[in-house]
Amino acid sequence: VLVTGYEGTELAYARVLVEAGAEVPYVSTSIGADPLVLPDEMWLKAHGTKEVIYRKSLEDDVAALDEYKPDLVLGTTPFASVAKERGIPALYFTNQLASRPFFLSGGMAATIAFIRQMLTKSEQYQWMQEFFEVDHA
Repeated sequence: VLVTGYEGTELAYARVLVEAGAEVPYVSTSIGADPLVLPDEMWLKAHGTKEVIYRKSLEDDVAALDEYKPDLVLGTTPFASVAKERGIPALYFTNQLASRPFFLSGGMAATIAFIRQMLTKSEQYQWMQEFFEVDHA
């Protein structure tokens, strides 16, 4: 799973995913590096996250998509669109995740259940990609 966004909560979401057993090799955010997120960054890197990018660009995220080939993308609108064009399930981080309750066990459980459900959609995304690649006119 790749986690990208522009709100600053991406590291917290990535941590919850890793704690639930997901591999999250790449996390990016539009905020600058800050002492308040340093503990999450250090924890993520100690648990397998290879890159945490601050003040990221769409190009950074697309390069990560090429390198890590994820099963799911949680990202900004333009990045999620790139993933979907490639047949990779993707959620718009702000609209579909950050707007949901997150804290306490109920919020985290609902978030993890939602992510697990999205991971089962891979075949549907690949079918849609193939459908639009073929000339149906």
